[in-house]
Amino acid sequence: MSTAKLLVPAAQYLRMSTEHQQYSLENQSTAIQTYAESSPIPTPREAV
Repeated sequence: MSTAKLLVPAAQYLRMSTEHQQYSLENQSTAIQTYAESSPIPTPREAV
């Protein structure tokens, strides 16, 4: 039996509900990317 871990693909889900929202889409993407790079999660791709 193999002990290799299965990597699950990740995706970024960015959302802006109002133009007065505190965090921009760019800030959300940067935070997700930073988290992914410091974890075993493969770097997520962004779909627009």
